Amino acid sequence: MAEVRLLDLPARAKKYIKNKEELEKEIMKDLIDNLPTSIKRIFFDTFNEYQEKKSKEAIITHDADKLDMLLQAIEYSKQGYNTEEWIKDVLSSLITPTAKRIADVILRCKE
Repeated sequence: MAEVRLLDLPARAKKYIKNKEELEKEIMKDLIDNLPTSIKRIFFDTFNEYQEKKSKEAIITHDADKLDMLLQAIEYSKQGYNTEEWIKDVLSSLITPTAKRIADVILRCKE
């Protein structure tokens, strides 16, 4: 959800933004500030679970987000942009064997 305000930054951006995780937490707190406390806690706990990859669901969600980025990179590539490093970043960040297989299929189908 924090990407709504911070955008979906590539791994290379971490070189310039040292405290991305803290920025995302601050944004998340701001986004949910007007919600009732009980709901805020659910949102923030779920956000932390995702950030810290504490559960299978968080890991799968992480991989799904990265696969979405892979599809975006391929679309930009078709428009003439050099996305080779972006694709490498995405592939290196995938965690589950299933996500890696899906990425392989996506890359084979793009050609």
